[in-house]
Amino acid sequence: MNSYTDIVLKQMKSKKKRNVLTLLGIIISVILFTSIGEYSEFIKSYRIAEAKYYEGNSEGIFYNISHDKIKFIENNVEIKDYSLRAEDFIGKYNLGNQNYNLKIYSVDENFISNTYKGSMNLVEGEFPKSSKEIILERKAKEQYNKKIGDIFNAGDKSYKISGFFQGTYTNSQDLIGLSNLENPDNYTKLCVFVRLNKTNGKVEILDRIAKDLDIEVANYDNVYNFKKSKVSYLEYNSTLLYYMGEDMTGHMIISQKIIELVMIIIVFISTVVLIYSSINSSITEKINQLSLLKCIGATPTQIRKIIFKESLILGGLSIFPGVLIGHLITWFIINIVVKNSMAIDFYGVNVKLSPKIILCVVFITLVTIILSTAKPALKASKISLIQGIKSNSLKLEKNIKKRKSKFLRYLLGVEGELAYRNLRANNRSFIITTLALSASLIMFLVFSGYIDAIIVGINKFSNNNHSDVEISTYTDIAEYIYNTYDYSKKDNTYDIDDEEFISCMLSRISDDDKLLNKIKENLIKDKIGRKIYKTHIMGKDLLIENIKSYDKSFDTTDLKYNEKLNGTVFHNGEILVYDDEAFNKINKEIKGNYADLIKFKNNGVIFVNPISVDLKGRIYEKASTSFKEKDNINIYPVNSVDSIEKFENPTKKDLEEAKKSKITLHVIGSIGKNQIIDSDRIMNDNTFSIIVSENTYDKYKDKMVDGDLNSIQQHKIGFDYYNQSVRKIYSEKLKDYITLDLGYTYEDHYMIKEHYKHYIIGMSIIIYSFAGLTMLISILNIINNRSSAILYRKKEFGTLMAIGMNKKDLIKSILFEGIVNWITPCIVSVPISCIILKFIYVNLIRHGDSRVVNMPIFIFIIGISGLLIINILSTLIPIIKLKKFDMIDMIKNEE
Repeated sequence: MNSYTDIVLKQMKSKKKRNVLTLLGIIISVILFTSIGEYSEFIKSYRIAEAKYYEGNSEGIFYNISHDKIKFIENNVEIKDYSLRAEDFIGKYNLGNQNYNLKIYSVDENFISNTYKGSMNLVEGEFPKSSKEIILERKAKEQYNKKIGDIFNAGDKSYKISGFFQGTYTNSQDLIGLSNLENPDNYTKLCVFVRLNKTNGKVEILDRIAKDLDIEVANYDNVYNFKKSKVSYLEYNSTLLYYMGEDMTGHMIISQKIIELVMIIIVFISTVVLIYSSINSSITEKINQLSLLKCIGATPTQIRKIIFKESLILGGLSIFPGVLIGHLITWFIINIVVKNSMAIDFYGVNVKLSPKIILCVVFITLVTIILSTAKPALKASKISLIQGIKSNSLKLEKNIKKRKSKFLRYLLGVEGELAYRNLRANNRSFIITTLALSASLIMFLVFSGYIDAIIVGINKFSNNNHSDVEISTYTDIAEYIYNTYDYSKKDNTYDIDDEEFISCMLSRISDDDKLLNKIKENLIKDKIGRKIYKTHIMGKDLLIENIKSYDKSFDTTDLKYNEKLNGTVFHNGEILVYDDEAFNKINKEIKGNYADLIKFKNNGVIFVNPISVDLKGRIYEKASTSFKEKDNINIYPVNSVDSIEKFENPTKKDLEEAKKSKITLHVIGSIGKNQIIDSDRIMNDNTFSIIVSENTYDKYKDKMVDGDLNSIQQHKIGFDYYNQSVRKIYSEKLKDYITLDLGYTYEDHYMIKEHYKHYIIGMSIIIYSFAGLTMLISILNIINNRSSAILYRKKEFGTLMAIGMNKKDLIKSILFEGIVNWITPCIVSVPISCIILKFIYVNLIRHGDSRVVNMPIFIFIIGISGLLIINILSTLIPIIKLKKFDMIDMIKNEE
């Protein structure tokens, strides 16, 4: 033997069972560290790939750049590569009686092959090879029968169509065309998409380049002003930079890192406790041997080295299998569970085990081992020679509190009280074990309760007022006006109050409405859909005359009373327009017996009542106003711009303008916010809303829709498929047509329900895997603690047997230790879990994702029973050990 540390391997072989348990615990922690690291890196890579797919593979975009500045960009060593785009035509274009914002650009090869590689899919034909060729969005082919070889005229240019492409999304108001940028010198200014060489500090580099080029940086708030002014400016690819770790706002990045940090801390603490208890037990077992080593000359430093070497050997043996198994588990969860069950496209990103992750895992494992071994090693080096040789256990602290529990004595007898006193003898270990088990139980109860609430919400979702499918439109008037009219002659704000603006807006709304009517006709004609309804939604400030009282709990609506008009302005209100089928869908939910379709179509109005949820999860519906059925009311839809200030001290002109928009309606009832078609939520956006018929809307359209941008309408149609076979045939075709060709929103509630189910399955596997492995570390820790307790108390147990207590009673006492260790975490965990779940349920109810109010008793029974089984099983190894001990040997306290 060359050194004292050479005996470590021999000692480890003699205590195989304990070392196997410790090794297993460290391997599990390495598995978790590896999985957390790999999952974190995968999510980051996935989000970057997704951002590149949707926003383009460039970190910054320089607009309206002259050729001399492009030369500077080309020669800049900090720029990896760049692509060019030039404007050929931006303006209004009529195609098939549909008005579009036509945008034709000339782009270079790098723009297609790099900047938008993968996100610009060629549907038919080929990309342009000259500036006289063009590819158009697929909507031109699918909707208007454009063919390859057709001549396409735009402004003073003519192009030959060489193909059709589909981007990641399409705007219903736009038609995009791309030509080949043969000669950039033909354009005075171009748009430059740049990628940088460095992997960090990208925002700082982009700012420096912009400063060198003497151009400003546009942010989200002022980008439209830069576009209108046509000056040179830089715009960040904010989404991509954000996921690359450039702290644009930091909120999501910080929250994600907090989650990862919490998970690592949980595993770290569990592992430290496990190794600490294991090493402590190991020292307890070989205190006699360590004392003998000190007798023959071993120094405290050499004793510490022996202890550390034992821990480091266990850590070294755990690295390879832990990292390998962790990688395989992560690969399985990502590729099999997430990809297949949750149906997520990874954009070619795969799970990779990088050297960085391995080094981090090794470092964290090493730190864990050192921290958990430091105190036991120090304690071992300070063992008294005489005490160590005399006894085979560490000397217990003198100041141990004598703890009693009359309740446990009454419930479990003398053995139960003895179990409690034995547990509390090592109070630190008792508290750590209680906290570990409590955390595991809370994790199980909260997540299981959340999953249960979501599943209940999904089932409710399929039984409410939803149709199978909803198709929605939205007209971005600001973008439409910007692309269509010359802003240089107008104000720099979007508050344009002229006839040209109003005419344009009404025209666009009319186009969308006509298209939805055409879709509705085809659904009926081809027997694809039934029970088809149509609605319109518009934001509007509403002044209601002679209103007596009203509810003040509208989330987004400001209120202001106006004496001169004897009315109240509801700022940021909402008008919902329903057709006959939509009314029939909600008729049974309308309060009172006065409402019918005839009254509704004859200037009828329905008030939408706000909904609130109390802390117990109960849902309350409040009357929005004091108006009753059969009341006639005067409503003034007013322009939202400065309406609050304007109607606080109105001028004579303001009052005259308001009176022009007077509408007299007939109250036929009210309905809860959660019962209308156009809301999936209960408390989400409790806006002051009224429902009117299409007849009423057509009659007063000019008063409801004006130059106010907030009165932009969203149109929606909903329908049920005739049957499942029709759904299978038409669902994907209709979805592609609606989303890819029209740029509208398509929601198939059956598919949404299925997606949620798969999502829940995937998330359950991920969370339960983490919780299960973490709990397993806690279980191993409990087993080690139980084993240590037997060694500490051998003499005590031998004495108890000598004065009349048999082994059966001692075994019962150890079993009761498991029961006490079960009761305490339950007392801690159940109330905390109830509070957390109540908070979760209230928020789920508010957002319409669930209707759960009561605690999931069955889940609590499963969790509590599972914890009891775990604690009982953890006593088996100590009981087996106790059975092997002889009373005389126990009193002697020798191995």
